[in-house]
Amino acid sequence: MRWIRILLIIASLPIAAATVFLAVEFAFVTAIYGFDPTFGRFDAVRWKAQGSDEGNPSPRYRMLGSIEERLRPGMTRVEVEALLGEPDERHGLDYYYGLGTMFPGIDYDSLVIEFDVA
Repeated sequence: MRWIRILLIIASLPIAAATVFLAVEFAFVTAIYGFDPTFGRFDAVRWKAQGSDEGNPSPRYRMLGSIEERLRPGMTRVEVEALLGEPDERHGLDYYYGLGTMFPGIDYDSLVIEFDVA
């Protein structure tokens, strides 16, 4: 019976260590970047005002999930521009919106919107 108790304690150590690590990581990230209650929510004004490479992590990057919910197949260029503003770059039929970098800031990413027809 005693060895079962010892095994349970040993088995729970990685879970406790992971919990402590995640708590410290959360505290570290919020201390550096602050807590933003609007994190992840799409805000057209902030999106359009944000430079494509400002911030780490970029507010644009944070809004990506919300934007994907608003974009739908078949949207026209006018509809996309009304939502996201002028693209940072245009290549052929595609619009590129700079997202900046995601924490820890290694790679620069872009949201690419492809249109079927001109």
